[in-house]
Parts: sequence; C-alpha cells; structure tokens
Amino acid sequence: MIIHPGWIDCRSGCCIQLQVFGKKIADPVDCAGGAKKGLELSSYYPGNATLAEANSKTLYMYDVLASGKESFKIEVPYKLIETGKKGVHKPLMVYLHGYNQNIKQFEEKITDFFQLEAYHLLIQGPYPIYDTGGNRKVSEWGRAWYLYDGNRGQFIKSLEVSAEFIQQVLDRHLQLIKVSRICIFGYSMGGYLAGYFALTRWKHIHDLIVAGSRIKTEVLNDEWANISHMNVLALHGERDESVKAEPQKDEIEKLQKHGVSATFKSIDEKHKLTEAFITEAKQWLTTLGYKEINKS
Repeated sequence: MIIHPGWIDCRSGCCIQLQVFGKKIADPVDCAGGAKKGLELSSYYPGNATLAEANSKTLYMYDVLASGKESFKIEVPYKLIETGKKGVHKPLMVYLHGYNQNIKQFEEKITDFFQLEAYHLLIQGPYPIYDTGGNRKVSEWGRAWYLYDGNRGQFIKSLEVSAEFIQQVLDRHLQLIKVSRICIFGYSMGGYLAGYFALTRWKHIHDLIVAGSRIKTEVLNDEWANISHMNVLALHGERDESVKAEPQKDEIEKLQKHGVSATFKSIDEKHKLTEAFITEAKQWLTTLGYKEINKS
C-alpha cells in the first residue's frame, strides 16, 4: 500500500472511505470487487497514491506546520601531552585514530612517538559506534570521524564538519603553547580526514603522515602551489585488503609531479596499525629535524 505523506490511515469496517478532519469526501468503495480494488487519491491532494488492500481504510489529512534541522551537542574528549624540554618552541603532532577506535586505544598504539620532543594532541572522533554486544561502557565505544554512504558530496561535507571541529581544538591550544611546526598523523579513516585537513588548512600544516588510506588531492582544485611547503609520507601495508595501495601510490605520484616532497612506503603488514608503521613514521620525522628526547 502506498500512502502520500499528509494522510493517516485508520481501520474501520469493510470498505474504504476518504475523510478530511472527520468529514467524508468520497463514498465508500467495495474493496472486494475486482474493478474497484484500487483507488486513486490524486484528485484529493497533490501527488499520487493507490490503496490496493482489501482491508477497510479511512484517511485523514494532516498539516505539517514546521520542518527543519537542529544541531545536537555531544562532548568529544581530547588529550594534549608534552614531551621533552619545557617552555621551548617545538613541533605539535596531531593524531587521528581509525574507524571504531577511540582515544584511549589509539594512545596505546602511538606511544613510541612520545620519544620525540614535541606536543602531542590526541582527538577522538565525534560519532559513537554503538556496541551491539552491550559489553562496553559508552566511553569505551569506538568512534568514527565522518558519515559516508558512497556519495562524494556527502563525504566531503562530512569531512569539512570534522575538519572544522579539529580546527577549533587546535585554535584553542595554539594560544597556550609554543609551536614551531604542525604534523598531522592519521590512520585509516583518520588518514582520510588528516589528508583532507592538511590540504584544506595548508597554512597550518607542515608535515602530513597517512597510514592505510588515500590522500584526496582532488580537494585542492589544482591549487598545488598552496602545499609546496608540505612534507608528505604515505605508509601502506603490502597485504592491505581493506584499502588498496595503488590509489594511494597514484596520489603520491601526483604530489611529486607538482613539486611536493612526498614519499610512499610499503610495509609488510595488513590493514592494521602496527609498530612497524610507527617506526617508519618516526624515522621519517627525524630526517625533517624532529628531535628524539636525550639526543642532540
């Protein structure tokens, strides 16, 4: 049965009749008769609807007085850590976790980065992933960074919303700490967002590291000169079946072609952030001048 929005069906006796606010606007129709089994309602309201059930119905019209959208506030945790000498200018590293991870889980995976003299900002994704097993507290649920349904427009829109959120967190803390440069590190879903953030907020980002994802260079709209100062490292598991390596290789080649210092490095791993990824990333950062604690 198809009913046009604006009508409510109510069960009555053994026939179909149309009513508007209790007033009958059509005679009963015998649903048992084959010729009268369907009823066109287009003459009573805009649009088409057909009732083809043998059950008895009474239709009432209603008016939509208002329809719109409202924002919904949700608290999202973050953590700012300092390693090395206090009160000196040093890099700020921003970390974005993968799908269905959270800030606590991700911190355990990236602790080797704390060997670098830097500020470390971990931010949790804003969208909770419901724990269907019912075994974890809400604070332990995994999180997502954006809403993706395969539609590119929706994807970019959702990336931008999360990028604005990250920018707000950054702006709040850049006034309180002495930062010499900013590196953003993202894994999997967090890698897509890290790439988008770096390419759209290029004035802020000096170094970009993505693992197990793809840098969407199309968001640059061919404004390649904007990121000529940026250093880019793409890490990818050779046995990654979730995110194929070839598209990421193509993106790195585009960056190199347009004069960006970009490197692709494959690792003998699957789609999982292991110590091997962190080691490669840390070594790459030291070549850019990032200092390890207690080392000159």
